[in-house]
Amino acid sequence: QDPELGKKVGYIVRLDLHPLAADHNMKTLINEAQILRQLSANDRVVVLGRSPFAYVEAAKCLDALEGRLHDSEQYVNVSFSGKWWHAVGKGKYYEEFRSKPTYIQIEAYHQYLAKLKLDPMAIIVNPHKIRIVEYVKYGGGLKSFLSILLDQRWVDQEKVNYKDLKDKIIVHILQNPFHQEIPAFDDFTNIVHQRVDGELVQSLSLRDNDSIGEYFPPHRWAEIDPTESKPPTNAKYVQLRIIDYIASNVSTKKQRPQG
Repeated sequence: QDPELGKKVGYIVRLDLHPLAADHNMKTLINEAQILRQLSANDRVVVLGRSPFAYVEAAKCLDALEGRLHDSEQYVNVSFSGKWWHAVGKGKYYEEFRSKPTYIQIEAYHQYLAKLKLDPMAIIVNPHKIRIVEYVKYGGGLKSFLSILLDQRWVDQEKVNYKDLKDKIIVHILQNPFHQEIPAFDDFTNIVHQRVDGELVQSLSLRDNDSIGEYFPPHRWAEIDPTESKPPTNAKYVQLRIIDYIASNVSTKKQRPQG
């Protein structure tokens, strides 16, 4: 095997130091990806930010092993960084702690979402619900993203019923068992908590260069287009590691969590 996970200017990681180099971590990842894919079998999966990357990639590989092929819109990676909502009392309620993005920035981000067919009308007319997969601690970033996706002005412009739009969205939290579950907020109740291994999800969440997705805070929304960005080399190595492990260790006859 390649002695390094991948290289990027100023960023070198040895393969044997990566969490997924250990087979026991890969086994855990595959088990948790099996649960994720079972829950999202009929949904369009939206990977929010960079933290859930490995889990969703494993789910996609398991689908392919079973012969379930998807079109390019079945799984979509959405770049989003930053937050302007702050969780108070570990997520008991939220308050704005800094200025939200400007009108120009929000318009630019809406254009980006529309390219991914995640505008209100596209979500409504799609026969599948969208399942937003995310790893969070207290939910301030998630609430910030949803405030943009469900922006009332945007919903009104597209002549979509607000309640119908919310009913088409499921938020799927990869839940660290050491963190408190995020409560429903703003009458948004479609939140699913999937408990995952705390150490693994925490370690993967810190590896921003290992996943597909752009660092994309509001001040960059009107400056760059993540759909034109190339994925980091490291992300390809992670994908290959997942593919290699699944091909070597998972049988098509045993498409259920490993014991």
